[in-house]
Amino acid sequence: MKYEDLVMKSKKIIEDIKIEINNLMIEIPYKLEYRIKSEDHIYRKLQKNNLKNIIDVEDVIGFRILVENENLCHRVYSILTNYYEPYKISNYFINPKNTGFKAYILKLDKYDINTEIQIMTHDMKIITERTHLIHEREKYNN
Repeated sequence: MKYEDLVMKSKKIIEDIKIEINNLMIEIPYKLEYRIKSEDHIYRKLQKNNLKNIIDVEDVIGFRILVENENLCHRVYSILTNYYEPYKISNYFINPKNTGFKAYILKLDKYDINTEIQIMTHDMKIITERTHLIHEREKYNN
């Protein structure tokens, strides 16, 4: 699949997931961010993980649900895992990264394109942004 086709297909999936999340989060204040992984990042993941097709990359579509506190993170996690059936869950609340990163990461294959949903606090997003460049350098410059 060409990257341009992937982007077009991803945009439809993003709209569907935005509606689903909005319907699920009626009683919880949240901010939703989303992105389609760049062609360059997909290419690097293909090489690093020895993958053949861009749709094999786990997080082509990425969502981030931001809430005010960790209790709300746990509540959102419960809501989403009752609705979706993630094929992989990473719980960084139980085992935070050495950077202090705490989040839930849900990997979904419900759609034609692999999708990741991160659940974290607004404060955790700040930590994530501060450490992202370092993480990318370590991840791709081995």
